[in-house]
Amino acid sequence: MTIANIAGQVGQAVALHVEGDRCVFRRCRLLATRIRIWLPASKAVSIIKSVLSRVLPILIFGAATAVFDRCTFSASRIPISRLPRRIPAGSLVLCFSIASFWQTNPDEECISARPWRSYASVAFIRCDMGSHILPEGWHNWNKPEAEKTARYAEYKSSGPGANPALRVPWSRQMTDEKQQC
Repeated sequence: MTIANIAGQVGQAVALHVEGDRCVFRRCRLLATRIRIWLPASKAVSIIKSVLSRVLPILIFGAATAVFDRCTFSASRIPISRLPRRIPAGSLVLCFSIASFWQTNPDEECISARPWRSYASVAFIRCDMGSHILPEGWHNWNKPEAEKTARYAEYKSSGPGANPALRVPWSRQMTDEKQQC
């Protein structure tokens, strides 16, 4: 299945809106100049597996939980961005497991994630990071208060953009004992 956002450069254009629980997307392609994935249901879980995205930025937002397993995100010119939102009563977690993040234009640097709202939660587990990922990895989106509520974690990332020693101090590196999303 191919999910394509053909709206072009127009404000907000959601390409994939998932409200159901236990939705699984396998071997799909996401194509566009930018793509937005909206996961609004606070108790829903989605699994996105073996997806090839030739789109950036990829903006993922909402209040649900999503696991991106063995996905490849690549593009030629626009950096990656994840805008997780989590409400305190919700359980938003965006988990990227054994995913690859590459960009053919390494001169355009980017961060891994930034909080759209408070309580954002993102984990990268054994991901391959391209050289376009900035050493700090995360950004508070000019909201210092988000550093107290956001949960940004990484486990055994590799590639030129993986640099645990230089990540922002409010993110964390998971241990062998605590590597789940």
